[in-house]
Amino acid sequence: MKLSHRMENDILVLSVEGGIFSNVSTKLSTYIHELLEKQKTDVIILNCSKVINIDSSGLSVFIKFFKKFREKTKFVFCELDENLFEKFERTCLNRLFPIYPTEQEVLTIYKKQT
Repeated sequence: MKLSHRMENDILVLSVEGGIFSNVSTKLSTYIHELLEKQKTDVIILNCSKVINIDSSGLSVFIKFFKKFREKTKFVFCELDENLFEKFERTCLNRLFPIYPTEQEVLTIYKKQT
């Protein structure tokens, strides 16, 4: 799994490449936690355009951050492929996290709100 990030105004964009499985979920969790300590932001966009698959450990990372930071930070997903979107639907995570087709759409919407 490869992780990268950038700031777009006050919005943190996190890009994930590869699979999000139990063997890398700790790396992902640590990466996001360190980013949130360094970068003050109200919105994190998780661009999943290059995510090939995710297991329950990977999904649990996002649930933990949602629970811990929901008062301060909004987690928004974008560019999920059909299989990934179906996993979010089956696990009802699409009810916790907003999901958008494109990163640009998310940036447009949330730049207006920040």
